Amino acid sequence: MNEFQAILVEVIFFAARFAVPALVIYIIAHVLHSHIAQEAEENEPGPVL
Repeated sequence: MNEFQAILVEVIFFAARFAVPALVIYIIAHVLHSHIAQEAEENEPGPVL
């Protein structure tokens, strides 16, 4: 393994260490946000006729 490959592996591991948890947090936040928005929409009273 040459120096470039070693640096590339380190960069990939470093990026994965932060990118994967950030992606998981983003997905959880997106799911929670859509779930809360859906509940709020269901709890709104209908139009008064």
